[in-house]
Amino acid sequence: MNSIEDYVVFVLSLLIPIAVGFYFACRGGRQKTTTEFLLADKNLRSWLVSLSLVASYFSSVVLLGTTAEVFTYGVQYIILALFSYWLVAAAAHVVFIPMFHRVKVTSVNEYLEARFSVGVRYVGSVLFTVTYILYLCLVLYIPSHAINTVAGVPLAVGIVSTGVVCTLYAATGGLKAVVWTNAFHLILMLTGLITLCIVGVNTAGGFGHVIEVNKNRERMRMFNFNPNPTVRDTFWTLSIGGALTAMPVWTVSQTAVQRYISIKFVSLARRAVWISVAVLIIMTGLACINGLVMYAVYANCDPLTAGEIQRNDQVLLYYVIDKLHHLKGLSGFISACIFAGSLSFISSGLNSLCLVILEDFLKKMSRKMDDFDYTKSCKLITVLLGAVVIGGAFILHHSGDVVLQVFSGLLYITGGPLLGIFTLGLLVSRANSKGAFLGVASGLAMTVWLFTGAQLYPPNEYRGPVSISECSSDVFNKTQAAINNNTGIRYPVTYHHVNPMASFYSTSYLWYCAIGWSVTMVIGTVTSLLLETAEEKKAGVDPKLIFPLKLWLLSWLPSQRKRWNSSTGLPQSDDKEDWVQLGERKQPGSTDQLPRTGTRDSWRASVA
Repeated sequence: MNSIEDYVVFVLSLLIPIAVGFYFACRGGRQKTTTEFLLADKNLRSWLVSLSLVASYFSSVVLLGTTAEVFTYGVQYIILALFSYWLVAAAAHVVFIPMFHRVKVTSVNEYLEARFSVGVRYVGSVLFTVTYILYLCLVLYIPSHAINTVAGVPLAVGIVSTGVVCTLYAATGGLKAVVWTNAFHLILMLTGLITLCIVGVNTAGGFGHVIEVNKNRERMRMFNFNPNPTVRDTFWTLSIGGALTAMPVWTVSQTAVQRYISIKFVSLARRAVWISVAVLIIMTGLACINGLVMYAVYANCDPLTAGEIQRNDQVLLYYVIDKLHHLKGLSGFISACIFAGSLSFISSGLNSLCLVILEDFLKKMSRKMDDFDYTKSCKLITVLLGAVVIGGAFILHHSGDVVLQVFSGLLYITGGPLLGIFTLGLLVSRANSKGAFLGVASGLAMTVWLFTGAQLYPPNEYRGPVSISECSSDVFNKTQAAINNNTGIRYPVTYHHVNPMASFYSTSYLWYCAIGWSVTMVIGTVTSLLLETAEEKKAGVDPKLIFPLKLWLLSWLPSQRKRWNSSTGLPQSDDKEDWVQLGERKQPGSTDQLPRTGTRDSWRASVA
């Protein structure tokens, strides 16, 4: 950013969210109850939630990372949007949204206590809390470090300004402020991506030239059906592995579930997830186009190889500063778009973390407080979490590359086991707490082992050829020795590991969640069956806590269409009681109490 216009645009993008937060704190309901502060009175509109879902997912890390992925490896990353996101939306539509609406959870981990035990609930709570706090530090640090390296903006300015702004409006305006600013940030990011595409294509010499350059340098191979899981980006890795990587974030994370249950009706929540996927595909496509444009511009002077940038996720900001600096205000606008991704993700994370800490920990320890006191506690918790994230971002800056890699891999390490523990409860009727504990522990052990091995035996990157042939003479002479030829073009080299375990460690990062989920499901199911006691087998679980898979399959038959329940969005049996409040007693005279009221026989009767 090198003009006053850049700074004006950037500062305005920070002031607008603060104004929104204070509006909802002073006039938009005043956030006096926990339901209002954390769930917006469960009265949000589906279109608003859909925009918030995308903004909460499409963080600055994803924005910079998607562009860098295509710039570095090629256009095949678009498969993630064209195929995997639809699978995620289908899973949320069929299973997770109707089930969480049916049992009326506030914290998603309430389901784990109802289905298994309070100990399993704490496992889910701790996994989510630790993962998100550490990942929020990364989301705050990455764009601040990028703009510091490329544009010279002090690191402290980026970290403190972004952290303080999102903490302010999240703590004052609650979920309403968060979702409305998410919508604003999404529109800002979408506008920035479109602007960058238009300007970038013109700068690069036209869209045809962009495609031609990328095709000549082997970056337009979209469909690679190689079944080898160690190849970084294949059709199977991106579509199946990518779906299971995104699924924990969109189905069982508190951030997503909190938005689904803030809509009154299942049908509207389902609509929101489909709208959000459509918008997400558009944004991913635009980010991919920008990656192709930047490669076409730097085809003969790769900035990473030339040492102009330290990491490939800095290429977008480097391109804006290097090639578009003459357009006053544009670099400030693009910087605002990147930081908008951070603001959206961090504010959403702070609000969801606050809900989990309140429901899963604070209310368990202090039951004498009233709702007004809990609301004040929520605001204080949000401020404290914001301070922790800001401090963590500074600590991350002074840590080594190993720590940065660990933070970057957190969602891949914990996502699969966390998804596995929920699907184990939803789909396996005989699963119990012992199986849940051992399943999630085994899944975590597997992903941690795999991730650690990948740091010791780095996998092949399968990067396309890069060139520095048209860089300045100083840069060319400095880097030619590393390339080791006279053309200035470096071709990818595939290393064959001698250690047989190294091939396992070379598994693509997009398979981590799939492996963690599979191990959790298999170990959890087998352990539950082996360690099931006679009392557990006789008591069973309440059928309302199990997804009726058999009924769902049968409901697609023409003769069974009438068995769909319009309220819950689930297939129903002759039992008309489809809604259940966790921990709520049945009608007077009944001795049964949820969550464990059903018997194995009653469950069989309900799905017969």
